[in-house]
Amino acid sequence: MTEQFSLTNKSHQAPLTWQATEQGEYNAFSNTIGTCDNTPLPQHGRLYLAPDQVHIHLLRPAELTTYSSLSSAEQTRAQQYKFAKDRILYQAAHHFLRATLSRYAEIAPDAWYYSHNQYGKPAVANPGHTQLQFNLSHTRGLISCAISLNRAVGVDVESARPLSDLVGISHRVYVGPELADVLAHSGAAQDTRFYTYWTLKESYIKARGMGLYLPLKQFHFTAADNGLWQLHCAAELNDNGKHWHCQALALSQSDYLACIVASQPTSTEPTL
Repeated sequence: MTEQFSLTNKSHQAPLTWQATEQGEYNAFSNTIGTCDNTPLPQHGRLYLAPDQVHIHLLRPAELTTYSSLSSAEQTRAQQYKFAKDRILYQAAHHFLRATLSRYAEIAPDAWYYSHNQYGKPAVANPGHTQLQFNLSHTRGLISCAISLNRAVGVDVESARPLSDLVGISHRVYVGPELADVLAHSGAAQDTRFYTYWTLKESYIKARGMGLYLPLKQFHFTAADNGLWQLHCAAELNDNGKHWHCQALALSQSDYLACIVASQPTSTEPTL
């Protein structure tokens, strides 16, 4: 089955075509850092990252029940989910990440292993491949992982659902122009703005590797003239928003994605 949506932000459109694979409906594209240029990636085979690229992989997972590539720690974590649908989504996401990483190196999916920072963010620990950085996100029926070289990266994907207190949540997590933008709209337009800022914020705290230890009201986003997004940080964060490439996309009428990548490499390790 092939389905098409528009992959959009203010100034760019590209086709998003889903193709059937063993794991489910799959799509992948490459974004050039500093631009809105998104180009499709091959569905199969080895992939190569340029130093100024981030690759984003998407999966609508099939209802498989076993994922043999997962580590014992991942299997244990999966069993902690109360509902089977959440357990299966977690397993599918982590298998998808491992299978995706294996497209960049001659390493089997079950042979990847990770280190973790003090906040729990994982990173590739396989010798010779630590320059391969990643982030993983999943929501109802959709998984995304972003891959970069020597650049911190965060990705978030959300499937919109009715929120009984959208305005109240907005007051708690958004500030300044974000809040004003959400409150200035209603209906579907308000939902779009809410989830655009939500995925941007989630992507940034994941790129920083700190999760919710990073206060959501100490940074905000505004639309940039080039079709990307500009991050603005309070002094307490000890960060400069200009050091980040921020893109937000509508994958469909109800699915939203944002990806944030460091504008400059964080090391000089050789690329793959």
